[in-house]
Parts: sequence; structure tokens; C-alpha cells
Amino acid sequence: MIPRCTVLILSFLLLSQETFGLSSLPLLAPSVDAVTAPSNYWDRRSFLGTITSGGLILFLLPPSIANAAPPRSVDVGGGVDVAIDTRNTVLSDPSNLVFPASMKGRYACQRTVVAVDGDMYQAQSAWKALGGGKGNFFGGNTVPESYETQLIPMMIANNNGGDNPQFTVVDRGYELASRTAISRDAVQWKVDQPNRITTAANNNNVELVVIQRSVITPNPEQGILAGGQELIRITEGPFVRAVLIKQRFRQAGDGVVEGLEVVKTYRVLDGIAGTEFPTSTTKSTLRWTRIGPLQQEEVVDAKYVSSSSLYFDGSNWY
Repeated sequence: MIPRCTVLILSFLLLSQETFGLSSLPLLAPSVDAVTAPSNYWDRRSFLGTITSGGLILFLLPPSIANAAPPRSVDVGGGVDVAIDTRNTVLSDPSNLVFPASMKGRYACQRTVVAVDGDMYQAQSAWKALGGGKGNFFGGNTVPESYETQLIPMMIANNNGGDNPQFTVVDRGYELASRTAISRDAVQWKVDQPNRITTAANNNNVELVVIQRSVITPNPEQGILAGGQELIRITEGPFVRAVLIKQRFRQAGDGVVEGLEVVKTYRVLDGIAGTEFPTSTTKSTLRWTRIGPLQQEEVVDAKYVSSSSLYFDGSNWY
């Protein structure tokens, strides 16, 4: 097969030979005899014949050759490749957003949206995909979203080879089921595989996969109970979007936790999230009140694994 670009170049040169009197050029001449050929060697009839045969090659090329796709590019300024598989990857150290072990238990939660900037549709779509309930949570006269969550033990391997319940983590499956008012069985999440959570209810399948994570470890002296940020890929049917969630919590009394949350949404094109330009930013306040022990204990075995993730010190977190 002759490449399309080669046929076009040869056709142009042949036309130039006839039109501009360039017959003395050694065009397509493998030997010296071709250079001395008469000027009418490539007459108009020969040229048209060449174009016709070349056209057949040009237009009969297989689409896979004629329109070969360029290689995938993942370096697009501040964009992030969110098409990667991180389900079994340790993204941070610790491997999840952690709270002190003493906070183990069940909590009544309220999330109040205080500001939305940018595309309201993108903000509401992310809210819904992340588990946000139905109600007047955006715009004027908003009401708090009410749901439950629970903090469960995260077992960390100590230096002696044993397990020490040093931290607790949010039971994301329990919380998402509460926010969406669906059965816990319809939500798939494991504490030792915290990067992926899926829901399947009402003919609507949603997958949330954490692509990047940074963790603020509890530091009571600085007033930090917990915090961190996660870049999450949301897959909902044929649609893929990305969100960045930043959270920070502090103790606000006996059994009371207060928090701040910022959610930014990004468009995804060819698997790349345009993280330089968020399409919306939603700011919310969180308030948790302890209401009792865990509804059910889980067997937890999330081992401590070192990674290259950096900790935030809280100085410029928001």
C-alpha cells in the first residue's frame, strides 16, 4: 500500500512537470536514462492515468491505516489522568482519611450548603452522584441534609507485628446508603480497599474511584481532628466526571464534630480531568453528633503501608 501523503506528493510533482516545464527533473527516475527522456514522456494522458490509479489507492486504504488514531496523551498542562486503575493502590499514608480511635461510634450528621460558584448543574450532578439526598439543598432557603454515618476501627500493623486500633475511618458504605436511602446491600465498599465504592439501585449504577488522596493526621494541639482531600472519578452510566473533595474536622464539644467541606467539579475529556479549571465549587458546613455505638462491627485489616504521598500541615489547606 502506498501512503496517502505519498500519492498526493507524487501527483503534485507530476502536475508541476507538465505545467511548468520541469521535465528535465529526474522525477521517478531510478536510472540515468530517465533523466534524458523526452519532455513529453509524462504527457497529459499519462498524468491522468497516474492520478486515476493513485486515486484508487488513496480512497481504498483501510480506515485503520488512513485514519490511524494518535497516541493517547496524558500530559495536558494541569490535567490529571483519571482513567487509571487505583482500586488496589495505596494512595496515601495512612491509606484513608483517619479519625482518632476514641471517636468510634455512630453519628447523626447535617450537611449545609453555604455557597455555590460556577455551573449549578455540574454542582448538583456531583452532589447526587456522591450520595446527596433529594431536597432543597441548593439556592435560597436551603435546609440541611440529614443522614447518619459511623466511624469504624482501622487496624494498623505496629512495629511488633501485631495490630493496634490506632485510628477510625468513615464507614463509606453505611454513610452512602443512609444519604441515598437505599439498602446497605446495594452499596459495595470495603474498609481495607477504600478507593472504590459502587451503588446499584433504581436501575442507576454509580462507581466512585479515588484517584489521588492526601491525609491530615489527627493533631489535637493544632485543633485538627481529621482532614484531607481526594480526587474522585465518578462513572454514572456513559458519563464520566471528576470531583475534588477537601474536608477538615475539629472537636466542638463532647460527642460533637464540626467540619468544612469544599467540592470542586471538573470536566473529563479522553480520560483527562481538567483540574486547572473547575466548573463549579460547592462549600458546605458539617456537624456530627454522636448517637450511639456502631450498628454493626466489621472485620478490619487495613495494613499500614508506606507511600510517597505528602501530608498537609494545614497552613494553606483551603
